[in-house]
Amino acid sequence: MNSRNIAAVVLAAAAGLTMIYFGASSRPEEPEKVYTTAELPPEWKPEVLDAFERLAISDRDGRVKSFHTFAHYELFRTRAYSTLSLKVEDEKRKRSWTATAWTLDCLFFPELANNYPSFVVEDSEVLAHLGLTSHTKQRDRYTFNELLPARAAIMAESERLSGMDSEKMTRIERLTNSLAINFNAYEGLTKALDFLRAEVSVPADAPEEPLKAAAGKTIPAHEAAALLTATPAWKTFRAQPKDQPRQPLPEWIETVLAQVDQSLRVARDPLWFPPTAEGKDNWASSTGFVKELAENGPHAAAAPAKLRELAELVALAKDKAMNDEFQTKLAAFAVNRTAEAKAVGAYGKTVADRAYLKWRIFEYAKWFFILLFLVAAISWLKPGAQRFHSWVKRCAWIGLAAIAVGIGQRVYITGWGPVTNIYETIPYITLLAGVFAMLMSRAMKNVIPVSIAIAVGAAGMFLASRHETGNSKDTIPALEAVLRSNYWLWTHVTSINLGYATVMLAAIFSMVYIFARLFDIMRVDDKLCRDLTRCAYGILCFGLFFSLIGTILGGIWGNDSWGRFWGWDPKENGALLICFWCLFVMHMRLGGWIKEFGLHLWTAMAAVPVIFSWWHVNQLQVGLHSYGFTDGLDTKLKIAYSVVGGIILLGVVVRILEGVARRQMAAAKQAALPEGRVDPA
Repeated sequence: MNSRNIAAVVLAAAAGLTMIYFGASSRPEEPEKVYTTAELPPEWKPEVLDAFERLAISDRDGRVKSFHTFAHYELFRTRAYSTLSLKVEDEKRKRSWTATAWTLDCLFFPELANNYPSFVVEDSEVLAHLGLTSHTKQRDRYTFNELLPARAAIMAESERLSGMDSEKMTRIERLTNSLAINFNAYEGLTKALDFLRAEVSVPADAPEEPLKAAAGKTIPAHEAAALLTATPAWKTFRAQPKDQPRQPLPEWIETVLAQVDQSLRVARDPLWFPPTAEGKDNWASSTGFVKELAENGPHAAAAPAKLRELAELVALAKDKAMNDEFQTKLAAFAVNRTAEAKAVGAYGKTVADRAYLKWRIFEYAKWFFILLFLVAAISWLKPGAQRFHSWVKRCAWIGLAAIAVGIGQRVYITGWGPVTNIYETIPYITLLAGVFAMLMSRAMKNVIPVSIAIAVGAAGMFLASRHETGNSKDTIPALEAVLRSNYWLWTHVTSINLGYATVMLAAIFSMVYIFARLFDIMRVDDKLCRDLTRCAYGILCFGLFFSLIGTILGGIWGNDSWGRFWGWDPKENGALLICFWCLFVMHMRLGGWIKEFGLHLWTAMAAVPVIFSWWHVNQLQVGLHSYGFTDGLDTKLKIAYSVVGGIILLGVVVRILEGVARRQMAAAKQAALPEGRVDPA
């Protein structure tokens, strides 16, 4: 079997396994329920969706992003998919909702959105655990109303599991905890504007204006809050020194406050009101206006008018006959907020942020590389198909260029280096490993390096997709204060991840060598094995250089930030282990202690310290570098270690069998010689 056939077999097997995996884990079919038009809100006009997708909002951690991004992850978290499709009577095709349309339904038509199958339940045992009846499928989607009867049980489980280490949870407990988190987040979203729907009964004995004018009446909660905070009794209370015991509020104010607080208790509305002035970071939400009114905050003066604007929209949404007016005013609301954000310089990179998710470059790159797997496998299996090799190579470069564009988008949006969190390490390492593999094709002059580049691209983009799906969070969070240094992000972080990429790539080349020896390619293509050895050793040298530079730079950064160069932090230890491993392999090779096969066995084993330093140390949740914990990753790490160990064990077995075969051949040759003669070999 020659090298071309080996490449085809490996590619075909990888592509087949990937397709099987996607087929087994594909999203469940939508429920067969057919919705009537009365069960659904009016469809959103394109101008409304476009205005809201371009709307800038602030995340709770301070990052300014598009409403489109906010909506995408709100739906993605609960549903594990970024769109919603439902069967509607008298409509031939399913009606589709974008994430923005779904989020607007949750905000303005919560009683209808509660009937959407928005919650994916991975195992029906979770529902049995909560005392609910499940559907016939083990994995299916459920509506909020189906889960609502178990709300008390969900809250109790959420409280019980909140402080527990996820690795100590059973599988059902982890899934239950995830469902509880999603349930709470969704409920907060659908109740975000309930404050504007709620009414407050003003006590008949309210003695002070302006609340006195509403005494004995029922008025909207937002109006009650505005009137209450304008009363002399409230102003007197606020004027008391905070460091001394305060006089209690009058009972009639406490009565109103209790009702207002009840309407705010669960709400979690977006921060879509821009700062009050340029340079400020005081984004506000509708419910946040209540605190602004109570404390006479920066938004206090404008809060009553903006609350009335939102309350009018909420009231218009109730009347389907007023839908055109409602949607026109809602689009104007988004446009006005956008204009306000631009006026104070708070709009930021919202347009680019929206484009990043709209373009979905990494998702398309994943499928592009998977398709390239199949094309490459077919072209290399076919005799005389060498002309396809250059075409496949160009396509591989296109895929890597797409990853580079996606990374560039993220760098532009954040303003920081290409790697600021654990997710961003994946496309960055994938790109670098792919580029180095493609450069090796110039040295080897065969299909192996291109095959490896395609495999790395597909595996890396698949890993990025699975990591995003597993976390279901915005992959561009606000950067922690300790990491806000572009100099170190562009030097230390990029260098250390370049070390990960090159050492892992060297390990992959050595694994390919092991399989080449398994299929006895060396006997028919000795040059291939020599080329693999040169590539693996050369890349390992690159890996040592970048790992060592990155580790030293990290120590200098640590000295600047934490006052010590080295603290035996697990992440630091992992980086040092990679350096020691590379030095160990290189010294054994230069000292003649290991030959060609031994070099590849030890180089393939270098994947273990890379996996440990890249992923495993984050699971330990120890040290100052513990920033990338991923729930449920421990099992996947064990699988990764097992795969690497299995390949190395296979190499050892191949080496032993080759030794046995050589001894048998030598014995056979000796037996064939005349008695007394010795084979000079």
